[in-house]
Amino acid sequence: MNNIVVFLLVALISSTAFSIQTYSVSDGDSIQIKVSSKDLTRIRMDSGRLDGAWGLDENFTHKADRSKGEIFVRPKPGAPTTSSFFIKDGNGSVYSVTAVQHAIPSDTVVLKSLDYTAKRDSSQSSRKASSDVKRIKRLVK
Repeated sequence: MNNIVVFLLVALISSTAFSIQTYSVSDGDSIQIKVSSKDLTRIRMDSGRLDGAWGLDENFTHKADRSKGEIFVRPKPGAPTTSSFFIKDGNGSVYSVTAVQHAIPSDTVVLKSLDYTAKRDSSQSSRKASSDVKRIKRLVK
């Protein structure tokens, strides 16, 4: 009995551990994602929002959540197992997405924009540098 409980617990933990796909992307990148062949797949940005998607109409039913900047997709019956579309994030970066259908439950795809991260890190370091300069000037006075 204990072996069955342990097996079920491990199966439950392992199935939830793989429920989020995370990809680091830059403007113009192409990525390949897994989508559920029957259930919804959510696509969102890690920091920011999605502003548009093109090329979904033929092979997917889709719904945009404009308040959160996310999109939910589900393959249409009879759609090819591999389909491509484009998405644009709030910073204007465009990504080519190849979606491959798999027999998996609902899933979440998270895109981390390397362009946004680089800009954010650069602006934070320049702000820190300017505050250090101001501090030194105050000490010199």
